[in-house]
Amino acid sequence: KHGIETLVSAKANGTVNQYLDRLMDYKGSDLDSRYQALLDDSDTKIEIFKNIIRIKNERIRRRVAKKIIQDENIIGALSLAQTSIGTQYIPEITHILLDQKGISDALNDSDENIRYFAAHELSKKNPSDPTILLTLVNALKDPSTAVRRSASSAFEGIKPTDQGTRDALVQLLKEPNSNVRYFAAKVLASIHPGNPQINMALVNVLKDKASYARSKLDLGSSGASGACIALEKHRPQDLETLHEMVNLLYSPDSQIRSSAVKVLGKINPRDPQILVEIIESLKSKDLFTRTDASNLLATLGKN
Repeated sequence: KHGIETLVSAKANGTVNQYLDRLMDYKGSDLDSRYQALLDDSDTKIEIFKNIIRIKNERIRRRVAKKIIQDENIIGALSLAQTSIGTQYIPEITHILLDQKGISDALNDSDENIRYFAAHELSKKNPSDPTILLTLVNALKDPSTAVRRSASSAFEGIKPTDQGTRDALVQLLKEPNSNVRYFAAKVLASIHPGNPQINMALVNVLKDKASYARSKLDLGSSGASGACIALEKHRPQDLETLHEMVNLLYSPDSQIRSSAVKVLGKINPRDPQILVEIIESLKSKDLFTRTDASNLLATLGKN
């Protein structure tokens, strides 16, 4: 109550900045009611946030950062890339928060914002510890789309070679959430695993009609689109993968056939056996299969 009364009085007298300046040099071990009231007030909280790097007391700086980062209104402002506050102060906030807890703990924090910043920070550290990598894989199935996207971006600079991480990514291709499958496939595309087991797992994503559902937030990020990206990048030439891709041409579902045509056109299979199988599909009783097969052969002919 004393803190609120002090803040109201300071606003009335135009002396709020004096309290803000005192906070920058605060030497106490905990915030008293006057400064707690500043953090509870939306106007002064923004001002504190803008000046957080000026707070000399490290313990207080961390406490203030934790309080601010839990404010949904401020986080909303931070999420806008063009916001000067976001681009200027996110690194400082991230550093303060992650300085007081390990990366793995931060990725498992109950606060969505801390999980997001932890994944974002990992993209700069290029970790090789399998334990941290598996924690990052788990972040790809986080309830928050923002956290999943941040974890996916973190993998762009990481090329994990351990089998455990790759196996965990393949398992995510079976997740019921199509958006999770998208991010898993996107990561697999970026690490160039290029082995038949992973390629077959990606083909299985294309077979599953549920993979074509798109996220409401990311219109292009369905599981199927992620699998297409990965297969087009790997361009597998093993017969098992290519045979399964040709079989997709016989699917009654137009989206599945379309994926097969798109990927096979990019892969440009060189094995005569696969080309014969595609030609054989021209004999299908289904008009749409014949049409898609002929379009594919025209693309391969140009190549």
